[in-house]
Amino acid sequence: MVAAALIIPGMWSAVAIRQGIFFWMRAGWGLVGPLALFPMVWGTVKIRSTMAATGILYVEVVAVVIGEVLGGWLSAIAHLPV
Repeated sequence: MVAAALIIPGMWSAVAIRQGIFFWMRAGWGLVGPLALFPMVWGTVKIRSTMAATGILYVEVVAVVIGEVLGGWLSAIAHLPV
């Protein structure tokens, strides 16, 4: 939906401009954050440090939950699936 918001002008103004901070927090916490933490998890698993990898995965789960809550809130406010 982030790509659709960037492509469709009406959707962009409805979500990314009026509710901008929440849109970008949803994109950051829900999408970019877990993708940025993935190499850390992979590196700790490769060196067989599974406890550290589990801790990083817990951080990723919290980031995804925060992103989903923000996405649900934006969907309720803007009446668009974000």
